[in-house]
Amino acid sequence: MINLFRTKKSACRCRPRWPALVTKMNGYVMPCQPSEYGSPFTTMMELSARCAECSATYPGNFVVDPGTPPPFDWAHEPENTDCSCEPRWPN
Repeated sequence: MINLFRTKKSACRCRPRWPALVTKMNGYVMPCQPSEYGSPFTTMMELSARCAECSATYPGNFVVDPGTPPPFDWAHEPENTDCSCEPRWPN
């Protein structure tokens, strides 16, 4: 497996610059996108974005892509979430 965060570089060498951004949280690589103001989540968690190609540290504000699943195993829906009980979802 390629480690996306193996080096710290200050400038993206890709053409075009910053083709894709990613951040890593709890062992999960999550896609990001540039943002004018950033987000409270990325600031609070002290996340840093990197270029997905060359691993350069992104110098601007960013947000985690909307719709990205939570980076925690316990936050994902279990496989069998269909309830066949009547009434639905009893205590």
